[in-house]
Amino acid sequence: VIAGEGGQGTADRITIRVMGQEQPVPAEVVGTAPQYDLALLRAPSLPRNLIRPIPLGDSDTLAVGQKAVAMGAPFGLEFSVTEGIVSSTERQIPIGFSGTGTGEGITQKAIQTDAAINPGNSGGPLLDSRGRVIGINTQIATGGSQQSAGVGFAIPVNAAKNLLPRL
Repeated sequence: VIAGEGGQGTADRITIRVMGQEQPVPAEVVGTAPQYDLALLRAPSLPRNLIRPIPLGDSDTLAVGQKAVAMGAPFGLEFSVTEGIVSSTERQIPIGFSGTGTGEGITQKAIQTDAAINPGNSGGPLLDSRGRVIGINTQIATGGSQQSAGVGFAIPVNAAKNLLPRL
């Protein structure tokens, strides 16, 4: 679980909490890709024995109807998991920031899922049925009350793989 303290989409301090560990660990931003609403973090003081990477899948091979598992901390409920299906593999939605100062996102290809994604799931992985990361949870479609309408979106993991060397 990653927590940031700040406002307006920025954080003054970033911490990472590992499941089963009481104390959060400070993290630092290595690089950002605002147009994708992504950042690469490093936690130098995190003991290596606590790091267990999740294998990356291939978002180009996704199919509508395939199982999707969303992980995150919705509404501050740490280490939560929900299940659904991939509803679309190429939904065009505004993601991130354009850099023009308007705060409007740039239209990007996203994975649409009905797995429950709520505030606090952003940045968490979207997994396939084999436990491989297929996307990074980024946003939800809301009704007038700012509650989830059951439509969530994730950045395809292949987009993140392509950005990783630049971050």
